[in-house]
Amino acid sequence: MKKQLHFIFVLIMSIAVSSETFEEFQKKQREGTKTEQQSFKDYEKNSKQEFSAFVREQEAALKAWQAEYSEPSKSGLRSISIAQNSSNSVSMHDVNYTKGTLTVKSVVSAKTKQEVVQEAVNTVRSEISKAANSADPESKGAAALEIPLEEFGKTIKVKQVDKGFVASVEIEKPIAKVLPVPVGEAAKPSRPIRTDYTSLIIDARGLSAKACLIPMVQSASGKVVYGPKEVSKESAVNGMAVWVDKIESAKISVKAGTAPLLVKAEKVNESKRFVIADDSAEVISALSGSSVLRDCKVIFVVD
Repeated sequence: MKKQLHFIFVLIMSIAVSSETFEEFQKKQREGTKTEQQSFKDYEKNSKQEFSAFVREQEAALKAWQAEYSEPSKSGLRSISIAQNSSNSVSMHDVNYTKGTLTVKSVVSAKTKQEVVQEAVNTVRSEISKAANSADPESKGAAALEIPLEEFGKTIKVKQVDKGFVASVEIEKPIAKVLPVPVGEAAKPSRPIRTDYTSLIIDARGLSAKACLIPMVQSASGKVVYGPKEVSKESAVNGMAVWVDKIESAKISVKAGTAPLLVKAEKVNESKRFVIADDSAEVISALSGSSVLRDCKVIFVVD
């Protein structure tokens, strides 16, 4: 009998303890659920705030571009827009025939770094296609598709955000490389521009010019066609140019190659830059990115 009573007592105590433990378990579970829910709410709130900040940043960029490009375009080839799709991209292009350039800007977002870089490049290509199509509907924007990814280089800036990545890119290209025949008020007759030169010779005789470490060449209208931005750091270490005192010496220089481009400098301005005619500058601009400028195959002839 005593054993039975003892067993019943132990059983009642076990049930009481188990009941108390179960209540504690339920309480902890409820508290844990509340914590998880709060954490999710905080995450959702932060995500919305960060995305809203990104949208505001895009809108600010758009307004800044609109303010910068508020002047009417003489060529009529100007565009600025926010894409109505999941990429939330802001893009624009502007053609300036006076300066001989096409400027393209873009801000895009995507889930992965690889996607955002590709989207940025695609948006830029799309803007160039629009400009090309506006200038010549028959071109179908084919020139834009020829621009390889590596040409964009360090112009693409990627930033990580809570929901993925944001990329911004700005690129300026010589019109001669990406657009067909210019149209509008500043249109010029179409003529082929030779690009198979092996070097560049600047004839600066009679201008009292002197050799310098960082020579710069610009057009009469002010566009720099040769300077630090056009050369590679590796090549610039050995000097941005070779300096000689005779045209014959320039032509037989190791850097001259078999087909040098000879350009006459009109003057040396107050900034010590060599000024050349706009037509000559256009030809040099067509060599942008080539080994002639990138590898400093440039020779100056001075007295």
